[in-house]
Order: sequence, then structure tokens, then C-alpha cells
Amino acid sequence: MTDEGHPEVENVSVGTLLGEVSKDLSTLMRQELELAKAELRQEATEATTIAKEEANKATAIAKEEANKASGIAKEEAAKAGKGAGMLGGAAFAGFMLVLFLSLALMWALADLFDSLGWATLVVAVLWGIAAAVLAAMGKKKLKQVDPKRVTQVDLTRFKQVDLSRFKTINPKPERTVDTLQQVPGALKPN
Repeated sequence: MTDEGHPEVENVSVGTLLGEVSKDLSTLMRQELELAKAELRQEATEATTIAKEEANKATAIAKEEANKASGIAKEEAAKAGKGAGMLGGAAFAGFMLVLFLSLALMWALADLFDSLGWATLVVAVLWGIAAAVLAAMGKKKLKQVDPKRVTQVDLTRFKQVDLSRFKTINPKPERTVDTLQQVPGALKPN
């Protein structure tokens, strides 16, 4: 090391220096890929936890209200059940959208936009379409429910299910992107 803290390169060949730079860059890229994977796993775990918590809350509420409404018209309960099932399908499709977009981002970074990454992105878009269709169908089914016939059921309790928590999920590995944006500047001579 020199007095300024730089590595001693005076008696080192250009080939050796380039080899070291290549090795360091390769190590950095591997580490950044591992960081991206870890970030995506963390976001997927968080999304799964939120989905489980909210599904459990919705299930508990649905069971209580279903017990209260057991004597009320079966056809209205069937309409509500179908609508809720479709919304559940939309939530699952939304989860799959996040998952596949995350995988598409990972593969696109890994393969530098090779066909596998684009194929995964197409699958994610299809899940997004499925989520939109199921949500629209579920909303339509729920509008067919006659709340006047189900006066004993407190549907406002379903507001306790907080689907906005999914907005906190970030499928983009922020730390990896920030580090990779710094790489070109780090390669410039001082």
C-alpha cells in the first residue's frame, strides 16, 4: 500500500491488474445477485405472511358471520360465497403477479434480458390479467347480494381485513439496484 492508501501497482503487469479487476468485478456481481435473491426472498416471505394473516382474519370473520346467517336464504349466501371466492382467487393471482414479476426481474438481471426472463414476464402479465378478470367477476357477484335479506349479518366487519398491506411489498431489490448503479462510477480512474 502507498502512503495515500492506494494499492502498490508499480511493479505489477497490466495483465495481472486486469485479471484482479475482472476477478473483483465477477465477485461483486455474484454478491449483488445473491443480495437481490435475498431481498426478493424477504419480500416474498413478507407477502406470504401478510396473505396468511389477512386470510386468517377473513376466515375467522367469515365463519362467525356464516354461523349467524345459517338460517337466512341459502341463495344469497351462495352468491356472497362465490364472490368472496373469486376475490380470493384475485388475491392469489395478485400474489402470483408479485412472485412472477420478482422472478422476471431476477432472471432479467441474471440473463441480461435473455428469452427466459421475457418468458417469465409474459407469465406474470397473464397472472395480472387473471387477477383483473377474477376481481371484476367477484365484484359483480357481490353486487348481486341483497343485503336487505341478510340483515343479521354484519358485512362491515370485513373492513377489518386490510388488503392495503400488500402495498408495502416491494418486488424491486432496492439495495442491489443502488449498488449496481454505482459500479460504472467506481470503474472510472480517479
